[in-house]
Amino acid sequence: MKLVDKETLGLDGGDLFNIDALIRQSGLSYFEALNVEAVQLQAIVWNLNGILNIEADDTAKERYGDLINHLENALRKNN
Repeated sequence: MKLVDKETLGLDGGDLFNIDALIRQSGLSYFEALNVEAVQLQAIVWNLNGILNIEADDTAKERYGDLINHLENALRKNN
């Protein structure tokens, strides 16, 4: 997980795997799961205010495309 710019959060396959597992196992919303992952990694993202987009490599996009779309929608809804 990295901050690409002020509106874009970069996630790799491991980040997306963890977020997907949080949603499936705990019933968290997409936004809540993304927030938990950010806190767990102690990322440079102290909060998700202003983040509207997710950037991922092609492999992660192929595997987690739907999840990425849901996460971006959740970010836009909550920001």
